[in-house]
Amino acid sequence: MIFHKTDVLKQKTTNIEPLDIEFLRSETHGIALWPKHRLIADSRGLRWRDVYLSFATESSWNRTLLPKSHYCVAYCMHRPATVSRAISGERRLVNVNLRPHMLGVVPADYPSDWQLRGSPDIVMVYLRSSMIDSVAADLLGIDSARIELIPRLGFADSMVEQLVLQLLFLARRDDGSGDGLYADHLARLFALYLLREHSTGHAVARLPG
Repeated sequence: MIFHKTDVLKQKTTNIEPLDIEFLRSETHGIALWPKHRLIADSRGLRWRDVYLSFATESSWNRTLLPKSHYCVAYCMHRPATVSRAISGERRLVNVNLRPHMLGVVPADYPSDWQLRGSPDIVMVYLRSSMIDSVAADLLGIDSARIELIPRLGFADSMVEQLVLQLLFLARRDDGSGDGLYADHLARLFALYLLREHSTGHAVARLPG
């Protein structure tokens, strides 16, 4: 994920974050369920509290994504796409050829303009912001307000890829009878890794003792 501080104020959302119920699709951009996209799998009904996942074949689209309070990682699984993105407050337009096994990040709290051309299979993983705050405080001993995840686009990271694929595996085999505990533990590991490796701060986990 790649976030750059700008001279404009963040547009904070007023999303209410339920702590003890499932991460709802309405808390995301809902891209996988847009018209002309074909949903393959998602985590609705699986009682995952700290993470939401969708897997869909997307068609070409061009939209402004309104800010959400949760960070989102997108993973290209099959077929490439050409992607352009501009984040509100930044003059730089990013253009990438998003190939299979590559990742991108939808920034939290900032509007962003996107154009996608192609028909890629995309996995999207949303991580609950309050969970990320908790990981930052409990495991790293830092105030999450002091760091930002970097909204990179078109990058590779084998650890992030494996975490995405493991969550996708769970979503496709889970029948909803569990309590989502394993997925939520994976989400915390995901958050810890992103804070350590893809943030603007130098986040280092606390050692015991």
